[in-house]
Amino acid sequence: MAADPLQDLSGLRWIRGELDENLRRARIALEDFVEGGREDMNDAIEALHQAQGALSITGVYGGAMLCDELERLATAMNQHAVAREGNAAEVLMLGIAQLPVYLERIEQGEPDIPLVLLPLLNDLRAAREASPVSEASLFAPRLDVQIAAEPVVPGSGNPQLPALVKTERPAYHRGLLKWLRELDVRAGMNELRAVVD
Repeated sequence: MAADPLQDLSGLRWIRGELDENLRRARIALEDFVEGGREDMNDAIEALHQAQGALSITGVYGGAMLCDELERLATAMNQHAVAREGNAAEVLMLGIAQLPVYLERIEQGEPDIPLVLLPLLNDLRAAREASPVSEASLFAPRLDVQIAAEPVVPGSGNPQLPALVKTERPAYHRGLLKWLRELDVRAGMNELRAVVD
């Protein structure tokens, strides 16, 4: 996939060190909480909140969505509002580990597509018994970018094309019939190829 030509990655590169530090803090706080060395998840929640805000400001919406779900699960764990704390901790650790991988992909030029994170987002939501996110809610095509990237100005197409299509259509249909009805497959394919060429 080609990178979004309008996406500015300079902000992400500028805050990447701070993001990594926040994720490290969140991971350590989670480990301490699970091992019983810490009574709350406040440090993890704060670190994830800061990471989410930074990603929102820089326009990395998939990463911001992931951080938001991580923060919500950490908050639910802090309030002892999860049914299976061990499973929730495992999913939370997986999410914290996956975020840098997602950010690296974006830094390498891949587009920010939250749909890629859908299984992980739904695992995080399931751990706190929230309803899953649908694919449709994450699908947001950037048609304005696609249209702006088109070099053709509307109305500047080939004016002879409609007449050419009208004259070539019968030959196309003859070739298609020969091929589909197996009357003369080779001749039908040759006619189709000639029309397409």
